[in-house]
This record gives sequence, C-alpha cells and structure tokens, in this order.
Amino acid sequence: MKFYQYCAKCGQRYSDFQIQEMKQGVSRIKCESCGLAIYNNPRMAVAAILVRDGQYLMSRRGIEPFRGTLDVAGGFCDYGEDSLESLQRELKEELNLDESTYDIRGILGTMHNWYNNGGREEEQYSVGTVFYVLETEREDFEVLDDVSGYEWIPLGTVSEDIGFPELKVFLTEYMDQLVEIAG
Repeated sequence: MKFYQYCAKCGQRYSDFQIQEMKQGVSRIKCESCGLAIYNNPRMAVAAILVRDGQYLMSRRGIEPFRGTLDVAGGFCDYGEDSLESLQRELKEELNLDESTYDIRGILGTMHNWYNNGGREEEQYSVGTVFYVLETEREDFEVLDDVSGYEWIPLGTVSEDIGFPELKVFLTEYMDQLVEIAG
C-alpha cells in the first residue's frame, strides 16, 4: 500500500499508528474522522508468454526495477480495462503487436509478487498477474516503451537472468503446462 498520510475525502491526518499499520501491510485503514476506508487490494497485471517453434519470448527490461534483466511482455491493467484489453494494449506498447499477429492458446494462472516502484519503500505494491499463452508466427519485433530487447528461450528451460524472483519460480513451476499448451 502506498503510505498515505492524509484522508483523500476529508484531509484529516492519519494517526501515527495507522501510518505504521500501512507500512506493515494492513489490508485496510479507516479514517477516524469521516470513516472513509482505503483498501490495500493488489494491483492487477497481465503478462504474455509468446510461443513459436518450441521457444518462448522473453523481453529485456529497459527500466527499473530490474533494468537489463529478462521479463515477459505485459504490465499493469489500467482503470476500466479487463485483462484482455490490458494484454492487447501492453503488447502493442511493448512489441508493436496487434491482435491479428497472435492466437490465445491458454491461460497459465496467476502469480503474486511485490512490485517496488523505483526502490521507494512507500511505493511497494502487491500484484496479481494473469499469464496468457499466445502463439505467434512473428520472429522479430519492434521494441518500444519500457523494453530494450528480447530473446527466444527454448521451451523447457528457465533463464537465470530473470529479474523478478517470483517470475522465475512461476515459470519453473508452470513450465510443464506451458510446454503442453504450446504443443
């Protein structure tokens, strides 16, 4: 939860105790003055695992956190978007892919992780990510937005150069299913 100090509705300062609770990850706080409750819900994100000819695509992060390490294409869902709309937008922003250049083969599941925005403790978010498995005929991509490159990884292997520890665990645990879906 972002560590707010003032109520968004009435402007009352939260107590030192409430601010400390936010830092410890309490699920919600309630303004003692007006009663507005702020919930510490996870942010929703989507990720794309593109597969082609027995390989899957990993992008190279162009920004922090974990700049220069491998990741999969994707990102946070914007307000009002469903997960498929977010996926389509992120693929267009990061790899210049549109809907006609891939087919959805399946969904692997959801990964939970902590996203620390730029290393600032007050901007650490709980994130739930839905993984789409997409088949594409494309081999080359135009890298845009926060991606600095990409590489194809053989199915069945997990690179050591993955930045987010939770992603490495997720791919390891789901690799057999990914291979089966990509089959």
